[in-house]
Amino acid sequence: MTCIIVNDASCLIDLKKGRLLAAFVRLPFDLVIPLTVRESELLDFTELEWALLDDAGLTTIDLPADGVRRAL
Repeated sequence: MTCIIVNDASCLIDLKKGRLLAAFVRLPFDLVIPLTVRESELLDFTELEWALLDDAGLTTIDLPADGVRRAL
């Protein structure tokens, strides 16, 4: 199955604002989000919204520090 990696919170924020999260999670893709994005950039998501994403199969991954590079 094709995987969608959410590496920028803005797409989830826009889907939330447009009330499209439920439709997004029904798409036939594996959804993955880095832990850093989930914990620091999406703080205004409610528990219900996280439950919707998690129940739909959203996978949160923790990236090792040596695998992450800052843009210069």
